[in-house]
Amino acid sequence: MHPQKVNIIIIDLSFSTFDQSFTVRKMFIIFSQKNFLILNKCRYVVKINNKRKLKYYLKDYDSGNSSQKSAAKALGITPRRFRQIHEIYKSTGEVPEIGLGLGRPKKDILEKWREIIKQEYEMFRLNALYQEKTIYARCKIRIPHNTIHKVMLEFGFAKEQESK
Repeated sequence: MHPQKVNIIIIDLSFSTFDQSFTVRKMFIIFSQKNFLILNKCRYVVKINNKRKLKYYLKDYDSGNSSQKSAAKALGITPRRFRQIHEIYKSTGEVPEIGLGLGRPKKDILEKWREIIKQEYEMFRLNALYQEKTIYARCKIRIPHNTIHKVMLEFGFAKEQESK
């Protein structure tokens, strides 16, 4: 049996914007053509799930019993993020709500679109996928089929499916 060949690859990616420049460094250890290990993985935390734990560490930090690093490590966030949260806590006096308002804002469906969808359904009795195509062919308006399906549910032209 032959000893395994081990290669270490370090990749530096540098890019810049108008006001800042960034360098990303990834380190890979390659054991074979199919197996490799990423050494420095980035862990990003979007929101803190345990609000009681956050409140405890914010009060603990205020009293001087814990450091930023230990509190941040216990919460699974960076010390910089902990300082940001603590700043909000100091200014308002309340534990900030984290993780609310994430994602793309919902768009309202235009009343004109609702009327077009209703007319097309009454005329052709098609599902949302085919209605999308007929509306585009007749009216030259691109309405996504998911939006069409929502409107059809509102009017009672479609049924809610458990599998979806």
